[in-house]
Amino acid sequence: MGPISLNLMKKQSFLPFFILGMVSIISQVLLLRELMVTFYGNELFLGLALGCWLVWTALGSLIGKKFINRKAFFGNLIILFFFLPTSLILIRFLKTLFPLGVTINFFKAIGLTFVSLLPLGFSLGFFFTTAFSFSKTKKPAQLASRAYLVEILGLAVGGLLFNFFLIQFPPLLLTFLLSFLILLLTFFLHPKKALFTPLFLLLLLAFYKLPLLEQKTLAFQFPGQVLTKNSIYGRITVTQKANQYNFFESGTLMGISQKTEDTEYFIHPILLEHPNPKKILMIGGGLDGGLAEILKHQPEKVSYVELDPAMVKAVKNFLQPELSEVLENEKVNLVFADPRKFLQETHEKYDLVIINLPPPSTALINRLYTQQSFARTKAILKPGGVLAINLSLPTDYLSFEAQNLAASIYQTIKQEFNQILLLPEYTLLFLASNEPVLTTDHQLLSQRLAERQIKTDFISPAYLKNRLADDRIAMFTQALVKEGKINLDFHPIAYFYQTIFWQTLFSPRLATFFSYLPQIGISLFLLLVAALVFFLRWRRQSLPFFILALAGATTIIWEVILIFAFQIKFGYIYQKISLFLATILIGIGMGNYLATKFLDYKKHLKIVLFLIILFSLAMPLILEKANQEMIFFLLATVAGGLTGTIFPLITKGYLQKLKQVGIFYASDLIGSFFGAITASFIFIPIFGLKPTSYFLTIPFILVILLQKFGR
Repeated sequence: MGPISLNLMKKQSFLPFFILGMVSIISQVLLLRELMVTFYGNELFLGLALGCWLVWTALGSLIGKKFINRKAFFGNLIILFFFLPTSLILIRFLKTLFPLGVTINFFKAIGLTFVSLLPLGFSLGFFFTTAFSFSKTKKPAQLASRAYLVEILGLAVGGLLFNFFLIQFPPLLLTFLLSFLILLLTFFLHPKKALFTPLFLLLLLAFYKLPLLEQKTLAFQFPGQVLTKNSIYGRITVTQKANQYNFFESGTLMGISQKTEDTEYFIHPILLEHPNPKKILMIGGGLDGGLAEILKHQPEKVSYVELDPAMVKAVKNFLQPELSEVLENEKVNLVFADPRKFLQETHEKYDLVIINLPPPSTALINRLYTQQSFARTKAILKPGGVLAINLSLPTDYLSFEAQNLAASIYQTIKQEFNQILLLPEYTLLFLASNEPVLTTDHQLLSQRLAERQIKTDFISPAYLKNRLADDRIAMFTQALVKEGKINLDFHPIAYFYQTIFWQTLFSPRLATFFSYLPQIGISLFLLLVAALVFFLRWRRQSLPFFILALAGATTIIWEVILIFAFQIKFGYIYQKISLFLATILIGIGMGNYLATKFLDYKKHLKIVLFLIILFSLAMPLILEKANQEMIFFLLATVAGGLTGTIFPLITKGYLQKLKQVGIFYASDLIGSFFGAITASFIFIPIFGLKPTSYFLTIPFILVILLQKFGR
């Protein structure tokens, strides 16, 4: 057989792994973005979805080791051809199981995420193992490492293509293009090519009907939608019900087209608390009447900060005329900027800063409720200036979970402000200042209302008297002044409390259990470490599989830490998620290549484990000071490079038969699953980013102490 034929066979052997990588990363990013929209932009579901994806891929890989033949491979490709678009449609359909804009059952959402990712994740894992049916070798370890490397290259190329080119296309169109790529691979490899003509015709029909299919499937998520578009921060959707338009970003309700009485109840008590509010900064929530009410107090200037210019542009034409005209008022300075960045960079001083955002249910929003954010807000307030924060909580009954959340916000504000006044109404209003300007004197506020000649529909001296004499003020103050955990950028405990508060409507007992986790978390972690020591001493032969699982867990935990940190610093992980995945995979590919070519598991595994420990200690310290995107991507590359060396090193030392590839691959993926779940739902919310990274060093130290690096 000539060199050309041998070269063609070699390319044919590794082409499926490259295609697998491209299809996996693009489909994964598409489904992750859809899940963020389905579950209100909550980044916890990124970790959950990554974990579910990996466990199904691992299971597919394990099952696939029993079917390493071309018949099974081609059969799976045909199934994958259909699964690519139907998985995305299925996730969009999940939104119909949760009433629009209503709190979701968190544990039901976890189960549905787990099930919805099953078809595609399992099929792609099955793809990896059965693709070895095109390879013949007497060196299974070398073949497995090369296949793993080629798949990583495909993953990296696919991630870069999505970030820089494909991101602008409709998601459903991209799934059809991926199905077309799978069909081309099948056509290229299968000897009976005419069999696939009906599938090409079916795909052609799907492309023809794409606009209708896109519209119908998006309607699953948002009934009554009149506009849908993507921005760098999320998916913007406008829906209509009767004469009212509703504005959503990544599934979270951001406003409506009409003014409601709640707007007056929120805005005027804030403005009346300040004796002369001339310069006002408002962050979010001003489009549906807030700005119009502020202007009634005759300020000199109102700076209104909106994160997403695409949102304002999209909804402006749907607002009531009197609300859209406010944006053109000469006193209103409309600023499109990341609020955290604006707070950090502005040189202006304000009499009032009003934060009117949804509760801290995402890392993107939580970063405006942290001590670091409040410290910067304090710095831009004039003497006697007031900070106002609107927190959506039930105010008639303060449950244990709601108290944890409110106390966390209260104590975080208290770190920067001396005086705090709580005004419960339909929501809980926090007012804070560093001078004794806040008052419950209703006569003084009524006097200011009259002096400013403000015309309102619902605010009157009688209303002010009732609100400022409300018994709930004392109840909330007494409940929150005692204790509460401080909400920090890299320890988003309020984010955790808000997530648990969601669940009180569905699983009160389980929500209460999770509420106590911050108090018992360290004990549980130490118990887990003790169990790990016992297991490794008892099952020494399982050590290589444990090391692979640990490497997978470490990769995904570092990835989740980087995603959270990036969202905290910059706020647009929705746009950059594919680039993050691509860079960490490039690092894994580099580590894989280095280990395959130059490293020996007996000599170098211990060195790699030491480097992983050092990196895990250093990374959070770097992230705290990092203010450039490039630093995050460099860290992702290094992280991937370190853990990427583990798979080839372990296979060099322990892989004997080709059928074992599935077990080794599955060990890596199962570890990734547990890493994603524990990092997203336990370690990061309860302990914070820095301790989570530090905790990773403990199992590696145990491995070094217990492992004898030999067969």
